[in-house]
Amino acid sequence: MLIPLQDPALAVAELKYAREKLGLVGIFWRPNKFCDRTFASPDYYPIYEVASDLGVTVCVHEGARSVLPQAGSDRYSEFGRHIACHPLEQMLACLNFCADGVLEKFPKLKVVYLESGCGWVPFWLERMDEHWEHESHGSAKITKEKPSTYFKRQCWVSCEAGEELAPVFVEHVGDDYLMIATDYPHSDAIDKFPDKTVGAISSNDKISSASRTKILWDNPTKAFGLGA
Repeated sequence: MLIPLQDPALAVAELKYAREKLGLVGIFWRPNKFCDRTFASPDYYPIYEVASDLGVTVCVHEGARSVLPQAGSDRYSEFGRHIACHPLEQMLACLNFCADGVLEKFPKLKVVYLESGCGWVPFWLERMDEHWEHESHGSAKITKEKPSTYFKRQCWVSCEAGEELAPVFVEHVGDDYLMIATDYPHSDAIDKFPDKTVGAISSNDKISSASRTKILWDNPTKAFGLGA
C-alpha cells in the first residue's frame, strides 16, 4: 500500500492502521524525490522507526509515468524512460539507505528493491564500498561500516524473468538477498507467464537448486516476515 508521504505524521498513522488492523506486511514507496525529500530525510525517521517496530518492509518501486522528478528525465526519450528510470532511481535509493546512514540508524528496518532487475547491485555495492574504503574525492564516509554490510544485513532485491545476471548476483553478492518478481499481470509479463517467469528461475541450471529455493521461497518469506 501507499502511505501519504506528504505528511509523515499521517503516514505513520496509516502505517500503524495497515499493519495492526489489516495485517499488511509491506508498504510501497516511490524512490523519487518528494516534497524536496530523499529517503535520507530526517522527516521520514518516524516512519522508519514504526516500520522497524512493526516489522513492515519498505518496498521500493519506481514507475515510468509520474509527475514526480525522475533521475535523468531530461536526458532520455520516451522509449528510454522505462529503461533508465527504474534502475537509476533504485540505485539512488540504495545509496541513501546503505551509504547515507539510514540503515545504520534503523538496524531493524527491512528494504526490498523491486522490479528493476538485479544486475545493478553487484556493481553498485562494489562502487559504494570502494568510495567508503578510500574516502574517494575527499568526501568523508558517513557510516561506521561499508555500505554493502547494511545491504546484506537488511536488504533484498528482485530479479526479472530469465535475467542473465541473476547467477552473477548470486556469485558476487550472495543467494540470501535475491527473490523473483514476475510483474504479472502487466502486459510485459502476460506472454511470459509461467514458463518464462517462475519457470525461468526454477529451471535455471546456472543457479543451484538450494539457491533457487531461497530465491523462490526462503528469501521473500524472510523479507516479509511470512510463515514460521
